[in-house]
Amino acid sequence: MATNSKEKQREYSRRHYAKHREAEIARRTAWRTANPNYWREYAERNPGVIAACTARHRKRHRKVLRERVAKFNREKGAEYTARYRAKHRLELRERNARRRALEKRATPKWADPAAIAAIYAEADRLKYEVDHIVPLQSKRVCGLHCEANLRPLSKRLNRQKNNRHWPDMWPIVRGRVRR
Repeated sequence: MATNSKEKQREYSRRHYAKHREAEIARRTAWRTANPNYWREYAERNPGVIAACTARHRKRHRKVLRERVAKFNREKGAEYTARYRAKHRLELRERNARRRALEKRATPKWADPAAIAAIYAEADRLKYEVDHIVPLQSKRVCGLHCEANLRPLSKRLNRQKNNRHWPDMWPIVRGRVRR
């Protein structure tokens, strides 16, 4: 049972709507048909009220809205990726073949393939990428494809690093190598 007048009013409205549902739907539809631009005009007259309501709605439904946008972007991104791969199939094959050849040339005979595979498996488990600490290909230095030069790194950090950074790079770049 409702305890205060607002709750009593809500309860009455719910019961009334349930009892007269069809008539209420018809009444509201007729009003919307007779006043098609009402809410557009209201928004133009009251931009502050609309902004406040929008902010409250976004705050209350932040998680749902974020998930909806993420799903839309995933689908859109997947479509774009599929179109791009279809259009540039040969260039992508060539780029991948060059990368495999580069890794093969950069792998020393003493490298432990099992340890390298373990690092790649760990990166897959963490949903990370494998980063070459010293880049395989750079203007200043070329690293090896061996277990000592590999580490799991997040996709964002690996893309940010690119092939521009490696440990102790600044003394080398500035010509002050300690011996």
